Amino acid sequence: MSKPEERMRALRWGLELLEAVQRDATIPVGIGEKAALAMQVHSSLMDVSATLPATPEERYELVAREVEAQLGSKVAGTYMHTRNFSLGGLMPAELVATEEGTRQVLTEISAQADGGPL
Repeated sequence: MSKPEERMRALRWGLELLEAVQRDATIPVGIGEKAALAMQVHSSLMDVSATLPATPEERYELVAREVEAQLGSKVAGTYMHTRNFSLGGLMPAELVATEEGTRQVLTEISAQADGGPL
């Protein structure tokens, strides 16, 4: 999600879902875990100007969590090491070496989550 209002919507959705899971034991646990993960990822990205983690390893983990939260666990297994046309033919794992590259990858993940091609 690239816009602050979209991130706020995701946070509200995640919070509402978590509250529903706590109230209703019939909701599958996996849904609650996904909502919690989405809230964690999006709350860390709320401030567009926020500084990303300092090391490439930490940025890699952040992007990997975002992939799983927005695109699902099936995609998460291969996304970081698959060349992406929208990223100039580079792999996301290559781009997380810099903050600028990480922001580019996060923007692309948001676009894909909103229906863009993988």
